Amino acid sequence: MTTPGHLANEPRLPASALPSWRRAVLKVGSNLLAADGGGLTSRHAQALAAFITSSHAQGRQVVLVSSGAVAAGLALMRERQPASGDMAARQALAALGQAPMIALWQSLSERPVAQVLLTHDDLRNRRRYLNARATLRELLLLDVLPVINENDTVAVDELKLGDNDNLAAIVAALVDADLLLIASDIDALYSADPRRESTAQPIAHVSALTPHRWHAHQAGGGQQSRCCRYSHRSVPWRPRCYGAGFGAGPVTRHLDRCLQQPHAGA
Repeated sequence: MTTPGHLANEPRLPASALPSWRRAVLKVGSNLLAADGGGLTSRHAQALAAFITSSHAQGRQVVLVSSGAVAAGLALMRERQPASGDMAARQALAALGQAPMIALWQSLSERPVAQVLLTHDDLRNRRRYLNARATLRELLLLDVLPVINENDTVAVDELKLGDNDNLAAIVAALVDADLLLIASDIDALYSADPRRESTAQPIAHVSALTPHRWHAHQAGGGQQSRCCRYSHRSVPWRPRCYGAGFGAGPVTRHLDRCLQQPHAGA
């Protein structure tokens, strides 16, 4: 596997202008929470939690969409790994890992943490959608940090939301977020997967999702689903979306810019 040299350097792309915001959805990828030896680590989560705390101190609201449950489940079952890699095995690992994943965020949060598990049916059915919306709004009014994940234990391939990038985009519309932040170990949209191809180049601007562009990002470390966020037909309202790649430097370098933006409610 090739690691691009520029991932350890300063970002190549110019910083995008950020909007004023009051409510944000922050999606955290599993690669940022998974420890090298298995399980979860707070290495990057501490900086993310500090961003959330600072946002709260400024009167802003943050909804967290967190991956990492499967990685946590694998660590708990080191001596009894599932014999198969099918859907049922993954669902079992996700169920095992939900508690330690939530415990990690609670240990780093000054506010109570609430776990919310959603399914495709919850968001497709109008009544369930409105119930989920009302619950999340009430949690925010109670100054609670909602931590959202897909309910993998009951999801099937045909009805899965895709991944947590897609889930985060839907949740951003669900809670009327002003900003959608994607925290990832990939620091930009690339012409190919930069972890596998040293010639991969960052793309500063995508004006249209052409079939050629779509095909080029199919193995781009989640980039295809991130492109899909912008064209998701089930999300009629689209908040502004920005990525925070950890390959380009410390997470605080990216998220501090968000805290410097005007408060949307001011």
